[in-house]
Amino acid sequence: MVKYCLDTDIIIDFFRGNALMIEKIQKLSEFNELFLTVISLCEIFRGIYSYSKGKEQEKELGDIDVFLQRVNILSLDINSSREFGKISAELKRRGKMTQELDLMIASIAKSNNTIIVTRNRKHFENTGVNVEIW
Repeated sequence: MVKYCLDTDIIIDFFRGNALMIEKIQKLSEFNELFLTVISLCEIFRGIYSYSKGKEQEKELGDIDVFLQRVNILSLDINSSREFGKISAELKRRGKMTQELDLMIASIAKSNNTIIVTRNRKHFENTGVNVEIW
């Protein structure tokens, strides 16, 4: 069984009803473990509370709660924090910095031996994490 970590953009497309993302996630979940980082979860909740109101917000929060029953949440811990430091120092040395939230996602994914599923190759270039582009 392969471990896949879904990036924020993939989750957003899934909840916006992107048929291709829905199909791919359903197919992936049949034979593999799906993960989401606590960083992506923060980004998702920020989006819901910032851009949705009333019934729409309630529906999106309910949808997320249901989805969270199907995935495992990966947190920032000592190992991923150490990985963050290593990757950050290497990127700085090479002049190839990336956004810190994406670097945290990469660090968590790498320290947990997962493959990041994303549409944003550039966010994870040079981090040493395994990436699958959808």
